[in-house]
Amino acid sequence: MKSALANNANNKLTFTLITSFLSSIITTILVYHSGSIFTGADNVYPLSPNVFYNYNLFFTNINGGSPAIVNYPPVNNIIAFILLLPFFNQYSQIIDFPLVAFVGNLAISLLIYKNLIRQDFTKVNIYIYFVTILSEILLYTSINLHYIIKIFTSTFFPIFLSFPWIIYFIDSIVNDSEKIFIKIIKVIITALLIIIFINSIPTLILVVYSMLAVLFLSFLAISKEPIKQKIKILVLAFSSVVIFNIIILKLYLSFYHSYTNPEAFTNSQNSFLSILEYCIVTRQGSIGNVLTLSYYQNSIFVKINSIVLLLFSLNTILIIIPFIVKKKLPQALPFLITFLFLSGWLAAPFVFTSFYLNLYKNIPYLWSLDIPSLSFTYFLSLSFSLILGTGLSFLNFRKIIAEVLIILLLIISVGANFSASYSFPGLTRYPTQTQLPSYLYEISNIISSTNVYNPRILIYPLGPAYVAYNFSKSVYVGFGFWYSLLKGDEYSSCYFSNKPGYSLEFFMLFYPLKNLTDLEPMINTMKILGINYVVLTKNFIPSYYYGLYDQTIIQRFENYLKDYPVLFNNSQMTLYHFSNEQAVSPVKYIILVNITGPLWPSSSPSYIPYRLTLLQEALDINFVNYSNAIIIPKSYEGYLLKYVGKESINIANINDNITVIMINNVNAKTTVYGDSPNEFKVKLSVEDKQNYSYVPLIVRYYYYPEYVNYYSGNYSNLIIIPLYGNQTYLLLVKPSSSFTTINFNYTNVYAYIYVLSYPLLLIVLVIYLILRNKLNESLKLIRKLFSRDFKR
Repeated sequence: MKSALANNANNKLTFTLITSFLSSIITTILVYHSGSIFTGADNVYPLSPNVFYNYNLFFTNINGGSPAIVNYPPVNNIIAFILLLPFFNQYSQIIDFPLVAFVGNLAISLLIYKNLIRQDFTKVNIYIYFVTILSEILLYTSINLHYIIKIFTSTFFPIFLSFPWIIYFIDSIVNDSEKIFIKIIKVIITALLIIIFINSIPTLILVVYSMLAVLFLSFLAISKEPIKQKIKILVLAFSSVVIFNIIILKLYLSFYHSYTNPEAFTNSQNSFLSILEYCIVTRQGSIGNVLTLSYYQNSIFVKINSIVLLLFSLNTILIIIPFIVKKKLPQALPFLITFLFLSGWLAAPFVFTSFYLNLYKNIPYLWSLDIPSLSFTYFLSLSFSLILGTGLSFLNFRKIIAEVLIILLLIISVGANFSASYSFPGLTRYPTQTQLPSYLYEISNIISSTNVYNPRILIYPLGPAYVAYNFSKSVYVGFGFWYSLLKGDEYSSCYFSNKPGYSLEFFMLFYPLKNLTDLEPMINTMKILGINYVVLTKNFIPSYYYGLYDQTIIQRFENYLKDYPVLFNNSQMTLYHFSNEQAVSPVKYIILVNITGPLWPSSSPSYIPYRLTLLQEALDINFVNYSNAIIIPKSYEGYLLKYVGKESINIANINDNITVIMINNVNAKTTVYGDSPNEFKVKLSVEDKQNYSYVPLIVRYYYYPEYVNYYSGNYSNLIIIPLYGNQTYLLLVKPSSSFTTINFNYTNVYAYIYVLSYPLLLIVLVIYLILRNKLNESLKLIRKLFSRDFKR
């Protein structure tokens, strides 16, 4: 016989909606009480509608100076239309968060309610409401807030939304007594949710699969289902892993491997190893710290007194209480096992340091776990929240004082966790919550109103990794917000994982170290890249630029640009109109340089000054107009002459390492147009077509052949030569051509699996709801009623 709770659907609906709504609203008020959004550190949350112009929601496009985002999560854009309203531009994160938290919390509330039914509860009292709401608040206000919301908001929002539902369906697959085809549908839903989840942050593959395996096996072990049914469920789950997840692994393991080339792959692996070593030194990571959810940085722990440390032990006490008061607590046990499993794994590098470092270094892809605390924190916090929700809810206290005490302990725990997580900075010395000044949106609006197709913007000084600005009301230190704010291709930082060292950006980054008196080579680099606008950030914080810049370079740059039109100016930033160069234009000067290696990172650092000097010489030739010039490694000389034709060029040897090819009588014009940077058309007009075998054009886009489809208009042959600097390449076209369409969609067929997972998930959910609610029987009943009325 079912309990009273199971027979009352209204109770279920009321409980889940009230608890989820209140917990999400209270959490939002706590987290965003200052009115500022999280944009610092690695946070890249969309700040304006321009992000939808710059990037595809599903596929990669080659976006000039901005890092191509292969896995930009569309779930972030649940209410994307709000970004179209000017008021909500920078506050959309505050509106998105409660929606995302509400949807995720629904799964937690449903799971708690379902377990109440399994334990034959007859009613839900105010105590259970409080426990559920506070446990859901703790999910977002514990150490989870410090490591995730403050650092990776854009990445983890879809995780907050989808992962609790993955756990809900796993629990349902194992513990609900249903027909096998209903379980199959639930398995498919879970698999699709995992695909969507993994796409948000691929570096979590290993942690996610390991956690779900432990959780699933724990559910299965304590399930009351007959052994035959358990075997069926195990076979079904294993089959789904093979069918669905092999495809996911194929996609993402190849994604890891395509960190451009073996050198970049090695550098990435070494950098993650260095990060792990740094974390071991700078963070509290003992098993005790992990079990109390207090593995903050050492510098933070110095500031926390013994009273606050005692408050952190409340986390562990609250976990233990349900298992002391009620020895048999099967509904909370799987979450406890998962919590202990993840705690041990996270503590391992701190407890067994040398062994774990060797393991981390030698096992392929294990390095992709990223910073351990960031990889494990959400899952530990979720396990912690579910232990409290499913454990404390089922304690039947005879005296109300005991329930009040538990609620008080939970409130104190929320206060202690939130105070520590919110008050102390994350990866930088500054808080990651930033109040962006309104003039940034003014700059954005000026650039957006341009007639230049996909404008290119230089943010100077360039950041070697992070950029840092001292705004009047707050400080920003992070990966950069420019590409989600400005329309077009921005050049603001040179993070090596996204931009290999074969880059003219790196020349602009390092050149000031070599020469502050002559900025001409730098200006000429900007002309080759077709920079349209320059944002001079006078409020940058020099300490975050590794000593590359001080105010001297700003003054010299400002003095050099004094003749260019100023579109915006205040004490902190100046916007210049630098040029009207198009994304594609004819080339008159081809500069061949005897240079083959990257500027950075490099296996031979001693060659960097040599390469820097060569580029400086190549970028400072008096007779060259660099707006119509390109730089190509000298190894392409023979290949180039074969197609351009010696009769239509002049050759000037500057020295043994530099040669300039000048194209005679360049009478070609290009017009570029398109609705997005994803795909554009180039109209080519050529006079004296008989003088050319091919017309050389510079394309000011990233050169990633694996991401590019070339569709020709009136011709079939395109010759493509990569330049020095993967932001540009040379396109040789026949003079008889009138136009071409160039498309930059991501071409990996496995990406379509991700795209199709969304509509497929909706379809399967509809089928599930129809079967679950027996809609077919209801329709038959309606038809019978209508047929009777018709007969009458």
